[in-house]
Amino acid sequence: MTGYRRFIAYVYEYQKGKKGRNCGFIRVEAREKRCRTEVRLNCPGLLPGALCEIFGFVRREGLMDGSLLGTCVTGENRAECVIETDRDRMGEGEISLEQMGGMILTTADGAFFATEWDDRPVSPEHFRRIEREKNQREKPRPFRKRKVPMRRESLNRKKKTQESRGKKRIRRKKQAPEPGRKWKRRKPAAGRRRGIMIRLRTERLRNAGK
Repeated sequence: MTGYRRFIAYVYEYQKGKKGRNCGFIRVEAREKRCRTEVRLNCPGLLPGALCEIFGFVRREGLMDGSLLGTCVTGENRAECVIETDRDRMGEGEISLEQMGGMILTTADGAFFATEWDDRPVSPEHFRRIEREKNQREKPRPFRKRKVPMRRESLNRKKKTQESRGKKRIRRKKQAPEPGRKWKRRKPAAGRRRGIMIRLRTERLRNAGK
């Protein structure tokens, strides 16, 4: 259902499993796919700074399965918060507003508050929390290329080649001529010079034999 729905449910405190005084109200407003829940509690004796968990429950097999909708921190004698969820997938149990029979609020101090709108009594001993499914499918992660660690030998080799390249670049910069000067002709190396001399001698001998 995607129609508009709005109602107010009064919240009562439960002590030792029995329904007590009225402590506030819950305002639910659903429009299309969104659901907004406003919680207002005013309970004398409520300690400040306590964690308050808000559940929406579904009746199954005589029990009240609670889906955690949200949390808030209590103030002095009061608790207020606004929760916005998806109308068809509310809380950890992903229940819909149409399936929900009421809401339960619990604090870390052991306080228990509840409201129902299915005209059936609330029994705190029948309440149990729906845990998130462990085998729930996770969203696929984007593929990332794995970096293969390099060995020390290859790293040292890479470092040496980089250093030698840097030295060659420095040498080339030093050998570059200044503006206005010509390049000087380099002398051949010793081994190359010797080869040239041997070649010249052989040519002279051949010429002499002729």
